[in-house]
Amino acid sequence: NDEFSKSKAPRYYVMGNHDVTEIGRAEFKRKVGIDYDWTSVNIGFLHIIFLDGTWGESHAHIPREELEWLEQDLGDIPKTQPIIVFCHYPIRFYEHFGISGGLDNEDELMSVFDGYNLIATFGGHYPYYGGYAEVNGVYHIALCKMRASYAKITVTSTKLEVDEGDAGIYYHFNLNTKLFVI
Repeated sequence: NDEFSKSKAPRYYVMGNHDVTEIGRAEFKRKVGIDYDWTSVNIGFLHIIFLDGTWGESHAHIPREELEWLEQDLGDIPKTQPIIVFCHYPIRFYEHFGISGGLDNEDELMSVFDGYNLIATFGGHYPYYGGYAEVNGVYHIALCKMRASYAKITVTSTKLEVDEGDAGIYYHFNLNTKLFVI
């Protein structure tokens, strides 16, 4: 966090299972200087949501309280506003590739986005799996955290680009099929 905190750009965090099991939720939040478990922001035309999926026995669950917050949060934005989501666990990625280990209530989570303009979700968790799955018009991207020290994500009204820099991974998605109100 010392190096990251030197950035002049806004910083947002999502907790991972190791953060919760090794130093604890409260200590992680104290160290990085946040007061939330989950939150959202509007940046330009995007609504960006940061979820905490590290609850439950498996530390891979979105609790009812968070889902209710999400429903309220989405109710405060136009249904056409483009949305991206960050969560430690990739969403819809593992089931698409037949890998176990995703959120245990993914279906319930994704149903909250029905009728909204969700364009992409981002996660990490597994160190060696990177890639993406397009499911029902939404790009679900797993960042390859063991090979990439950062990812640069660019979203415009026509494209979504993910550049994982030193890992040499680059994705470009055409968003012309999505409805944008800018």
